[in-house]
Amino acid sequence: MESNIDTLLARYFANNLDEAEKLKLQQWRDSSDNNRKQFEHYQLLWEKASDLLMTDSVTTDAALKETKRRISTVRIKKLSWPVIRQIAAVLIISMGLTFVYQLLERSGLSVYENVAIQEVNAVVGGSTRLELPDGSIAHLFSGSKLRFPVEFASPKRQVELDGEGYFEVVHNPQQPFIVKTTGLNIKVLGTSFNVRAYADEDFVETVLVEGKVALEQEVNGDSHVIETLKPNQRSVYNYVSQNLQIIDESDVTRYTEWKEGRLIFDGTPLNEVVHSLEKWYNVDFEIVDEQIESFKITGEFNGEPLEELLTLLQFTSPIEYSIEKAQVDKNGKPMKRKVVLTHK
Repeated sequence: MESNIDTLLARYFANNLDEAEKLKLQQWRDSSDNNRKQFEHYQLLWEKASDLLMTDSVTTDAALKETKRRISTVRIKKLSWPVIRQIAAVLIISMGLTFVYQLLERSGLSVYENVAIQEVNAVVGGSTRLELPDGSIAHLFSGSKLRFPVEFASPKRQVELDGEGYFEVVHNPQQPFIVKTTGLNIKVLGTSFNVRAYADEDFVETVLVEGKVALEQEVNGDSHVIETLKPNQRSVYNYVSQNLQIIDESDVTRYTEWKEGRLIFDGTPLNEVVHSLEKWYNVDFEIVDEQIESFKITGEFNGEPLEELLTLLQFTSPIEYSIEKAQVDKNGKPMKRKVVLTHK
């Protein structure tokens, strides 16, 4: 869908179109069955707009750029219905929530079921907090993605994670909550836990804060439990080698404090530290000297600018850094900055 149509749709739902714009939108909608279906699917989302809540009241036009820049301000708060409707219009095109609508034909059913899936892309350089349709809370680490239905209508509450997320799940024994990742599913009834599952890593890490979770492996459409975690346990499952480690942790805080804007490292190898920093600051790291890859880093960082953090590392470890200027690709789009780490 073209971006100008996105804008017209958003302003239409906010009841903010003039007659010429209404005619243009109507012509687009009536020009094809596909456009009509997309319009109907946005209406379905609109009907569920009361689930999309935010602290700041915003206007459709003024918020488009600002909301993109401040995705991390998503918080839960009751608002008046007119404000919720207006915000929903903004969300359609400006918050990094991509609404994917599919018509799925279920085996054994003679009708189609409308399924509205929304994708949240967490702000870079911070964490994003959102409320799921059942009231559960999800925190997403910088750059992470979460896909979930507008409404949990099936026997299970399933979300799909690419990145890192912390979940506070509402207890419901009749409708298990499942975090689906590459190679492993985490199934819970009601609990708090952290999951790290990046598409560019070959492992899934789960840290249980409270409650109980089951680690499930999915094979040919069937799931079976490979392990159950207790509070203050951390699991690391390599889905390539199918190796599973269970570690008892005396303090799981360092795995969860990122949702409060703090990155905590406690004897963490440098190569693991930079991977987190790459996600948080949206940069690329290059470790030139292999001898410093395993150097242990201990410290707590509270939202410092990248240069300030690197200076702290340089003062407390045998590491030198340099930051290369951001390049542009062949299309003129800015690329990530590169940070080069060397041994002093």
